[in-house]
Amino acid sequence: MPGSGSLSHFGIAKESSWATFVVPTDFLKFNSESLTLEVEKLISAQLHARRDEPNRYPGLGTIAGDSSHELHPEGSSYLLHSFNSSVVSTLVEAGVYSHVFKPTNSPFSVDCFLQPYSLEIHKDFSDEAFRFSGAVINALTMEFSIGTKIAMITPSWIAKDVILGTQVTPSLETTRPFLWKDAVIKFDDVQFNYLEAFSFAGDQAIVGVPLLNNTDRIAAIESEGYRTGALTMTFRPQDMTYWTKFKNYTPVKVEVTLTGDTIGVSSNYLLKLTFPRVIITAFAPVVEGPGRITVEATGDIEYDSSSGYMWEMELVNTKTAL
Repeated sequence: MPGSGSLSHFGIAKESSWATFVVPTDFLKFNSESLTLEVEKLISAQLHARRDEPNRYPGLGTIAGDSSHELHPEGSSYLLHSFNSSVVSTLVEAGVYSHVFKPTNSPFSVDCFLQPYSLEIHKDFSDEAFRFSGAVINALTMEFSIGTKIAMITPSWIAKDVILGTQVTPSLETTRPFLWKDAVIKFDDVQFNYLEAFSFAGDQAIVGVPLLNNTDRIAAIESEGYRTGALTMTFRPQDMTYWTKFKNYTPVKVEVTLTGDTIGVSSNYLLKLTFPRVIITAFAPVVEGPGRITVEATGDIEYDSSSGYMWEMELVNTKTAL
């Protein structure tokens, strides 16, 4: 019978060994997903005494795609973990924990650079679900605005393999996602109240690598280049401060804090993004008519030697560890 997206689910579980599938016990709410197996098409170039095209042979099978989620304070832990790989968890108060994520320079294993996860995606047209193993997040975006009032997080995945398995009954997070009204923005440690839209885009520059190892799947996920990140922000300009920083290539520290509902005795769900060194690369205060003027500014995130990282992401929730 036809499947319904409304009855689909997205399960996730941390792997201790790359591509060894772990049955999920946690499930993420999601808006959409596009994880797909693509099989390379090999066609012989030999002449074979016919005008018909030669038969095809299966080549390398690769798995990639995106998933889109509202930014929930519990389930987003797994996404930030896979994307950054490095995490330090500490107790805030009874039942409340802080998880600080930073980009890693140390590979998870010899065959996989980032922390891998197993994914179970059920699409409701069968009792079986797609089970992806060895999945990592190569790129990640987070965004919210006065138009997109529910904060969104969108990871781009690479995985080693996929099989079919009997679906697990999901249990979903009940906390509300972070909203636009939860946000406090600071530029150079001073609160900035004129932002209308914010987005972060990070790319780990990793790729799936095939080898001559008697398999038609990738044999490793490796770093191929430099880690990069960028911010895009729309705001009401108040003066020439940030145009001057743009003109002079002066670094700006950007800090974004989203504070959610109360947990524990005196804590709140919290997501804090810190970018200690951002170079504004575009600043366009154009006049497009008689209406108010806004500026869309973009900035490249650079490594900050005094902090020792490009970005830091802190998530406070009730998970004990990742």
